[in-house]
Amino acid sequence: MTQCDLFLQPEAAFQTLSDLGEMECIQFLDQPKEDSQTFQRNYMAEVRRFDAMERQLRYLEMEATNANIKIPKAKDEPNALNPKETLDLENLLDEWEEDVDEMSTNEASLLQNYVDLVELEYVLGTIGPLLGDGEEESKLGKQITTAAPYLLQGGHLFIFTGVVRRSRSFPFEMMLWRISRGNIYYRQANEDKVVFYPTLGQEVRRVAFLVICQGEELSTRAEKVCNGFRAKLYPIPKNSAEREELLYKVGIAINDLEQVVKKTKYHRCKALRVVAKDWSRFSIKVKKAAAIYHNLNRFNFDVTKNCLIGRCWVAEKDLNKIQTCLDKNTKQAGTNIPSFMTKRETTDMPPTYFRLNKFTAGFQNLINAYGAATYKELNPGIYTIITFPFLFALMFGDLGHGILLVAFSSWMIHGEKDFIKQKSTNEIWNIMFGGRYVILLLGLFSMYTGFLYNDLFGRVMNFPGSWLSFVMTSKMSDDEVAGKETLELNPKNSRPYIWGNDPVWAVIFLNM
Repeated sequence: MTQCDLFLQPEAAFQTLSDLGEMECIQFLDQPKEDSQTFQRNYMAEVRRFDAMERQLRYLEMEATNANIKIPKAKDEPNALNPKETLDLENLLDEWEEDVDEMSTNEASLLQNYVDLVELEYVLGTIGPLLGDGEEESKLGKQITTAAPYLLQGGHLFIFTGVVRRSRSFPFEMMLWRISRGNIYYRQANEDKVVFYPTLGQEVRRVAFLVICQGEELSTRAEKVCNGFRAKLYPIPKNSAEREELLYKVGIAINDLEQVVKKTKYHRCKALRVVAKDWSRFSIKVKKAAAIYHNLNRFNFDVTKNCLIGRCWVAEKDLNKIQTCLDKNTKQAGTNIPSFMTKRETTDMPPTYFRLNKFTAGFQNLINAYGAATYKELNPGIYTIITFPFLFALMFGDLGHGILLVAFSSWMIHGEKDFIKQKSTNEIWNIMFGGRYVILLLGLFSMYTGFLYNDLFGRVMNFPGSWLSFVMTSKMSDDEVAGKETLELNPKNSRPYIWGNDPVWAVIFLNM
């Protein structure tokens, strides 16, 4: 590894870092100026700009996921977002976010109105018959009149009707009895109502209740209890005719609102499907562009030379490849001043860099799980290719087990190109797929040791020529064999058993 100073022209800096990032052969070092704060760096405005775009993409993804809309994976991985296309994509994301947010707000408002109407219909249908006709004169000779949208007051009588969560209905009733010392009339509906609450995102079981109390002080306490238990109070007309008329109107309103909600959901899902179609491609472009500007902030801008100066670690074998990339982007930018790279002497410890391929990457991940080797230290990942499967096979030597591992790993290797394109977010699958060649060698070594152990799914394989087959085919009876403490055998076939251990060892020593 060599530490180098990189001199880039501002016109070609973005595309140069984009190409270097695709090559994956360079590590940039942060070299801020003295007394320089993070917010004072050259490309902080662009970094904040792309952070906002990433936030918009995450919001759109969340809305699409909540609407059960599948976001397709990008078929090909695109390059970073070109600076010339940034403004267009930014405006497009603003438009998408505004439309989806407006439709989501409207849909949530409509669903909340729908829930209120459904609960009001439930209260009218279950609690309404308990009230009777409110136009009759009370014993005090005063007519019951409506004092609030959720209570009726006649003389000193106050009536509360509404719904409360079913799981809290018993504590709710007990609390009303305690504050009134038993001087309260409480009834609840026989049947519950399950309603989907959009704010909670789940179904809630509610039960309608009727509370009648006497006196303003007690009514105030009852109202506070209702608020404390988050009971929702609904207005109830004072006579049965008005309740029937309101129930009819609520039914019509519910039917109309259901149609409006369906149309709103349809248009919202249609807009989200348009977003989901290009979401993966835009997300990759934005993340790559944000990473480029993040690394550009590690460069220092030289005003006198009008260039960006950065520091990086590069492998010796990749120096020519990087210089070719610098020359190509300088020509494409149309600048006369070339970008170049110079070596520098340093006493800093270089980073550890191992060249890996799809076969060795899985074994190297096993080593990295315990710690990375220091620079120029012997890499144990190479030896792990043999030692790890060997030790695994000694512990789990089974021919059948090995066949299953080989079959599973061969399936992953056969379709690895398609699996790589899918880019699954399942952590367990990614671990298994990343170690597909490790699993292949584990299976092959297990098959070999299983062959030596003569073990197939915990069973021995008895073929002609074994000691066990000789005992089984001998003329001695079972009683004769069992009556002898020692048994001397002279097998007809003196050749060794070719299929691993002789199965007689499993009978005598292994208890199989």
